[in-house]
Amino acid sequence: MRAFRYLCTYLFCVFFGAAAFAQEPLSANQLKQIESNALDSNDVAFNLGYAYLNGVNGVPKDLVRAEYWFTHLTQRFPKDKHVAFGAYLLGKLYLGMEAHEVDEKKAKDYLEMILAFRDLPELADGIYHYARLSDKDEDYIKYLEISANNDFVPAAIDLYVANLEGKRIAQNDMAALKWLKVAARGDNADAQAHLGAYYFNGYLTYKDYEQAYYWTVRAAEQNHAGAQARLGLMYKLGLGRSVDYDKAELWFERAAAQGDLLGKENLAALMLDGQDKQKQQQAVVMMEEVASQGMKSAALTMAQVYEKGLGAEADAKKAQYWLAEADKLSDAQGSQFIGINKGPQKQRAEYRTDAKAMEHYRMGIDYAMAEDWEKARRELEKAANLSLPAAQLDLAKVIISQSQQQQQQQQEALLEVAYGWAKLANDSKQEGADSLLEQMTDAFPAKMIEQGLIHYQRFKEQVAKASQAQAAPENNAVRYAMPIDG
Repeated sequence: MRAFRYLCTYLFCVFFGAAAFAQEPLSANQLKQIESNALDSNDVAFNLGYAYLNGVNGVPKDLVRAEYWFTHLTQRFPKDKHVAFGAYLLGKLYLGMEAHEVDEKKAKDYLEMILAFRDLPELADGIYHYARLSDKDEDYIKYLEISANNDFVPAAIDLYVANLEGKRIAQNDMAALKWLKVAARGDNADAQAHLGAYYFNGYLTYKDYEQAYYWTVRAAEQNHAGAQARLGLMYKLGLGRSVDYDKAELWFERAAAQGDLLGKENLAALMLDGQDKQKQQQAVVMMEEVASQGMKSAALTMAQVYEKGLGAEADAKKAQYWLAEADKLSDAQGSQFIGINKGPQKQRAEYRTDAKAMEHYRMGIDYAMAEDWEKARRELEKAANLSLPAAQLDLAKVIISQSQQQQQQQQEALLEVAYGWAKLANDSKQEGADSLLEQMTDAFPAKMIEQGLIHYQRFKEQVAKASQAQAAPENNAVRYAMPIDG
């Protein structure tokens, strides 16, 4: 929209010259002359309508006159870009801009006029709204993609959601990731935070703490509370960056100040780990507040606080109370918690995989994005056999995609293989594997599931052998420091 406003200002200056920025209102005679000129000139008609719409450059704000000139413009031939811009603004008016009466049918009719100019970046917003008004699913996706390819972030976000949830298009995790990246590159903080989280957790993509840090810090700098909490965690654990407790505390504090529960919980944990008695007491109050809002890990910490007398007097009854409260809560919340509830030495769990597995995985994902299923399968199989759960899950998805191009008998055989890899990924609690496995179990006949389990057992054995064989030395390992319960 910024580019469009710039263009409008430029066109207006071309017509009105240096006087375009004057604050003095135009005289009745001047305005009459401009309206006379507008009858024969598309650019003058557009700029006059724009001036009436915004009340700028000596022209009084008058939505009725603005609508009149834009409507007049859309009836003119030839249909040039000024006509398209006028149609776009009429469409926006009928969608409620400037508190105009909403009429979605008229809005769609006017926005349809801009489709011939759909490659103009300044009209990406209009193409986006036309897509959202489309009844046909294929038009909805088609025009969202045109808008997103012109760097319109809301369109990229809608495509991400559509592909992730299967909304008006077949569900496609890889396409969802593609559009999320487009939105993140467009400097959208929510998209950056989600992409950072996906790289952090290995969801829809491989685990990559460098990429997780890259996107998380960008969202955090835009004051995204969830990203700030995760960035603090990364500094605390040394994920993607060296351990830095001062920076961890800084980002936890910023997240906590916005009410983020993980930010508060991790900040309280950091304070409990210190030697300052006053801060420990403050931490207990903060941790109790988080625990009272349903965070299981915080409730477990409160039990330890009262069991060991950390920041508060030891109290066996209160310790038992918080243990009982923790039992009522699920593990869905607080899975990224760090602090004293990780064991007496505050140890970290180390997840390791051979560096070659990550390289094969990245290549496999690249091939999959290009829909080269055979090459994607080959690379992902190498990574999956090196005990990378994310690769095992994505391998199952690639094989499913590959099966769609086969005859029924071959298709069933491939789906049985995919079942085996999905089950193996589920054994490692790879996020998303459980839902895929459940869908396949519900859809497959008993014979296919039986064959899938045979493949699963074979894959399990070959992965175990590969793990024993590689025994990679320390300097050939990619280390993922994760919370023990994460």
